[in-house]
Amino acid sequence: MVFAVRRHHARRVEIPREVSPATRGTLSNKSLTTTRSLFIALPPISGCGASLASEEATSVERRQVHDLPPLKIIVTEHRVESKRCPHCGTITHATFPEDVKYPVQYGPNLKALMVYLSIYQLLPYDRVRELFSDLFNCCPGTGTMVNASLSSVPVVLWELKSRFVFSSKMRRFCMQTRPGCE
Repeated sequence: MVFAVRRHHARRVEIPREVSPATRGTLSNKSLTTTRSLFIALPPISGCGASLASEEATSVERRQVHDLPPLKIIVTEHRVESKRCPHCGTITHATFPEDVKYPVQYGPNLKALMVYLSIYQLLPYDRVRELFSDLFNCCPGTGTMVNASLSSVPVVLWELKSRFVFSSKMRRFCMQTRPGCE
């Protein structure tokens, strides 16, 4: 049984209530796979002063802590080289990966988070910017978030096609952005 706490005029009232399975979290079971394990050994001397160093453990109790790693942005610098041919003097340049178009840009995971927060969670761009500033110490511009959202629209429409009846404008947009979309 779980107790809900309701506050009424600075007085705590505990009201017992049943929690439905739909509102329970999924953390009640221990995970079978762990990221890391910490073994906490006994001190070498027992409470009476006898040595425990050569004794086998009688039991091991496990407790798990589920947490996030520290949130930080991973910056990957791409470097391309140029070389001059010793015979003809032509300089040949390596090319950047296709998705690396600018000297500094946000990666696909950060853009996906921007879109998720602004489109699915309906956070205004200013709140998304504030969250990014607090968590990652970066402040994406409104234009960046709008462009990330717009670039995901064809994919989202394609996914929604099978779930909803499109209006004629949405159908035309889908057909223009996705060949074969009917």
